[in-house]
Amino acid sequence: AHRETDGSLHVYTALRADEDWIDTIDFTDHGAAKAAVLAHFDGWDEGLRGLVAHAETITPRRIHALPVGHRWKRTPGVTLLGDAAHLMSPFAGEGANLA
Repeated sequence: AHRETDGSLHVYTALRADEDWIDTIDFTDHGAAKAAVLAHFDGWDEGLRGLVAHAETITPRRIHALPVGHRWKRTPGVTLLGDAAHLMSPFAGEGANLA
């Protein structure tokens, strides 16, 4: 989560789910969208669940990953830095260790 200069708070969650799971949710129905996301956090601390439960909107975004061992063709004059330079999803367990 991070706070914006206007005082609003942005919260991000990442879920490991079937690829088509996101298509089964009507994100225009905010209550249903929150319930679907919160179902993945059953048993978690209510303070953390509250970050989702009290959200004004839920914005779905898929996370795509390239296959293990993938290599980019060399392109002279192009350098990838930071998150763009590695191929792992947030589920790799590395996090800030790569910073």
